[in-house]
Amino acid sequence: MTVPRSLRVGLIGYGLGGSTFHAPLISATPGLELTAIATSDPGRVQAATARHPHARIVPAADHLFKIAPALDLVVVSTPHHTHAPLATAALAAGCHVVIDKPSEKIELEKKGDEAWAMLGPGMQEQGRERYDAFWRTIDSVDVQSAEATPGSDSVQVTLVYHTSDGRTSTERKVEGLVKSDNGGYLIDSDEPAG
Repeated sequence: MTVPRSLRVGLIGYGLGGSTFHAPLISATPGLELTAIATSDPGRVQAATARHPHARIVPAADHLFKIAPALDLVVVSTPHHTHAPLATAALAAGCHVVIDKPSEKIELEKKGDEAWAMLGPGMQEQGRERYDAFWRTIDSVDVQSAEATPGSDSVQVTLVYHTSDGRTSTERKVEGLVKSDNGGYLIDSDEPAG
């Protein structure tokens, strides 16, 4: 049996949320590797370097997207008004994104091509028309939790969907992953969690 490599995670922001919650949780979670931290504050650079000596510290978020091999996931822990532009940049770079308390809606429909490209062949079998029809009804999605499943190529997630008619629904899912040509991962299956 092949043991899958850990998901490479970049953290944007090393203030209270990044340093106290996200970095320690990423570091302690089997299947995740805190690969890089983006912060420009000299005191936070020093603290991040001391606490996470194996992580690469970069001065800005855009430096994360140039790291090779590529990151699989970017966690955004910055002031709320920066969430949408940082998440959009991470998606454009081919990364999956977790946003700390999202407050701005990312326009999912406009990101359809980028999101479609992050799906593996198993998910793309459903057809683009069906995929687009579903996402047209969704205003935004919050990721409440994401946990790598040790020994498998899957992640258990809890998603909160906000629909265009004002309703919300919460789903717990197991997302199966496959390796992409650029070394990252694509979502290849989407099943309800048991």
